[in-house]
Amino acid sequence: MKKKLLVFIDALPYDHKYLFEKVISDWNLDLRPLKPGYGYSSNQHNLLLRGLLPDEADFFTDYTVISKNSFSRYLKHTNWFTYLFRKIQSKFGVNRANIPLGMGHMFKKIGIYPLSSKIMLDSLTNDFHHWEFYADKDAFEHLKTAWITSNTMLVFNHVDHLGHYKGVDSKEYKSSVQKLFDEIDKYVKKNDVELLLFSDHGMSLKPSKVRLVLEETFGKQSNSGYKYFIDSTTLKVWVNDNRLKTKIMHYLKERVEGSVLDEIEREAYGIINNDFGDIIFVLGNDYYFEPHYFGFGIKSKTLGMHGNSPHDIGQWGVWAGDHELGECNDARYFFKDILSKFIK
Repeated sequence: MKKKLLVFIDALPYDHKYLFEKVISDWNLDLRPLKPGYGYSSNQHNLLLRGLLPDEADFFTDYTVISKNSFSRYLKHTNWFTYLFRKIQSKFGVNRANIPLGMGHMFKKIGIYPLSSKIMLDSLTNDFHHWEFYADKDAFEHLKTAWITSNTMLVFNHVDHLGHYKGVDSKEYKSSVQKLFDEIDKYVKKNDVELLLFSDHGMSLKPSKVRLVLEETFGKQSNSGYKYFIDSTTLKVWVNDNRLKTKIMHYLKERVEGSVLDEIEREAYGIINNDFGDIIFVLGNDYYFEPHYFGFGIKSKTLGMHGNSPHDIGQWGVWAGDHELGECNDARYFFKDILSKFIK
């Protein structure tokens, strides 16, 4: 019986399939688009590998508000003192991103990354207990030196990094993707395997910066008013005042860079839990927020982004497998319809 090879490539975009579609065709596999859910890699990985939407995984994006806590004075995330203090803090092992000073205790990091290690993966699911697991440098070494002796998962994250900081149209990006597929191709030709390859999302190309500081329109955050968390592409707002909620909703709906998720959309993508935000605003493919609660800087350089609206094709990932696995173009159904069949 053939051994199974599962290859995950972070941020491999369907929009740039010309870089690898010939190799996949040579493997006699079908190449298909894979529309992600909302959220970043943490949510996408739990969706793809466990079939869990945010409501089921019990988190949406990497940080959530601690509603029982309160605050008084704070310095906005746009303040240089906040930025420099948080940087110094991180040097001493205290990581509160660029969350406003005075509000660090208001938010908790809760994102779960199943592919961060084999130990983490096995703690979350029994599906891969007997699989070999190699990530990044170890995965490259395995491709170059090893024969496959048992079902194996390979994880490659560097494509995501290059997409962010070099751009998907750069020579470095194109060369790296092609080199990766060349190595996988050699390995596949050396080993008689059943292969399934997939990615979690795509990557935008040279998005425009959006500055959104709610305090400038609605005044300071407060316990009785509103609180918010803003990261690269998603704004989450918690509001205690219904009149204020209506005003913020109206303001955000007027913004052309993104959209407020309505109840129908939140239900369809498993983001009903109000702990995820009374209001969720997500940018379209061509934009990213800066400054945000992860930082800002004079020399900031973002040439690609993900976590944007999944309805934009630039955000779509891919999967490639034997045609007998069936059809699927939506990450919400990938685990049940494709991955579960492959690993059984």
